[in-house]
Amino acid sequence: MLLVAESGRGQEVLKVFEKWGLDGVIVGRVTSGGSCACWNTGKLVANIPNTALTDDAPLYHRPMSVERAGVANETGEGSLERATDLTDNLKTLAARAKYLFQALDL
Repeated sequence: MLLVAESGRGQEVLKVFEKWGLDGVIVGRVTSGGSCACWNTGKLVANIPNTALTDDAPLYHRPMSVERAGVANETGEGSLERATDLTDNLKTLAARAKYLFQALDL
């Protein structure tokens, strides 16, 4: 992960990392060149346009699915059903909440 901090605040950022048990190291500084220049022992080894690391970076689209589960009361009766009009479902939930609040003396 890369984090760009305001100039002079690097040590402050590292203290936050340390607080949360994270490793962090200062690896460079921001310039006005518009690219990420990587140097090794004084030799330029890479010069990557900033947009390649931000706007044009590859995106990972994770597969997603909808989990479906029935809702039933303690006895297993009265499962909520799919309906276009959810009024009855809301009334059922409210009635269950009423009994729960009474049981908890709320």
